[in-house]
Amino acid sequence: MPTLRRAVPTDAAACAALVGELSPAFFEFPDGRGTEAFLASIDEAAQARAIASSSYWLAEQEGQLIGLAGLRAPRHVFHLFVAKAFQGQNLGRHMLESLLAGSDPGLPTTVNASLPALGFYERMGFVAVGKPRAEHGVRFQPMERQP
Repeated sequence: MPTLRRAVPTDAAACAALVGELSPAFFEFPDGRGTEAFLASIDEAAQARAIASSSYWLAEQEGQLIGLAGLRAPRHVFHLFVAKAFQGQNLGRHMLESLLAGSDPGLPTTVNASLPALGFYERMGFVAVGKPRAEHGVRFQPMERQP
């Protein structure tokens, strides 16, 4: 059974590796062109800043990082990644619930969902806000969940 815990600065390298491994699934172009700014926003230094400035949770199993989730004020999910081998096992749901538990439940929750994750977010009660967008070589759908 995976364990959840808050991230600490020494987790930054493992977080960057997991996010980097999963990110190509939502690149606008298969060759990754145009993603330089996005990739800089998920590197080890960026992960260290995110850990220091936001609510950031990790899921581990047998000492291995298998998922991560980050929340920025007021209530925006900016990261929710689950290692491929653990997808479809309710880990994402559990991480999202843990992430939101410490924030104001009276506020809407927003996310820029990767297109492969739309079904997950819809099952979590999110609805699309506008049309899918592409920025920095990444395609996503802005979504929101009302309290």
